[in-house]
Amino acid sequence: MLESFIDTQKFSVMRSMRKTFARYLAFRRDNNELLLFILKQLVSEQVAYQRNRYGAQQDTIEIPEKDLVDKARQISIHNLSVFYDSDAFRSNKFSHDTKKKLILQQF
Repeated sequence: MLESFIDTQKFSVMRSMRKTFARYLAFRRDNNELLLFILKQLVSEQVAYQRNRYGAQQDTIEIPEKDLVDKARQISIHNLSVFYDSDAFRSNKFSHDTKKKLILQQF
């Protein structure tokens, strides 16, 4: 929410506000990095399972959304919508299927 408010300001005010609130803005970025690390661990576990079970890796890995939500709650992160919209999430070829409640990664 702070990010949205800052983005609506004029450039000079926005730059000043970013500098003033940098630690709060960096906190969210750190959460995204932490969530990405956790998600990559879940993917790694799923890849190992599929390799052992089927003998080969599939093109798409599916992680139940609940698995990431549970791990995030353990570290007091409750809102994942910012993470799902982040560049880090998309640049690592992840997508979020809200209907099936799955996180998908393409290889």
